[in-house]
Amino acid sequence: MNAMRYSRVKPALAESNLAAIAPYMFWLMFRNVASDGLVFEDPERSGVLSQAGCVLASPSWENTRPQADDHPWAVSTANFAELYYRLARQVTTDGTIPFDGLSAGFFGQVGIGASATPAAAAAALQAAGDQMLQAVVFHSDHLELSEQFDATTGYEKSVSNLSWSYASFLSAVRARSAI
Repeated sequence: MNAMRYSRVKPALAESNLAAIAPYMFWLMFRNVASDGLVFEDPERSGVLSQAGCVLASPSWENTRPQADDHPWAVSTANFAELYYRLARQVTTDGTIPFDGLSAGFFGQVGIGASATPAAAAAALQAAGDQMLQAVVFHSDHLELSEQFDATTGYEKSVSNLSWSYASFLSAVRARSAI
């Protein structure tokens, strides 16, 4: 019998149920919205309170925005996932793939060629969107989304609990449910 080699072992990553995660993401985002019962105090001006309906970009206020090589990956990734879902719906509804010389590179990234059927293209687009949102969930900190992801490690850094990261994720899940 051969000995197990840990260098060949790969962790199995269970896929998350994106529709089931969406309500949790909503409530994480909703913590950044002021109401009559939840107000925020300006950390630099004591006694200055938010008004109902005020949306904080993030509850992190200290100077924690190192821009370096990092980027708003969660927002960008969720936005691309939404684009893939919307195209999947369009292909399913119209029965045609908007494939031409300009779109060939875009579709080629997810394995769609000129001879693909609309059903195969829609499935490839949805699978690509799902993979992108799964990556956002995997690299999140217990579903809390930060502003940026470290370019080297892929894990979150900088401002935490960013409202538009949640909004992008939720918008993509909504587009997914419309396919």
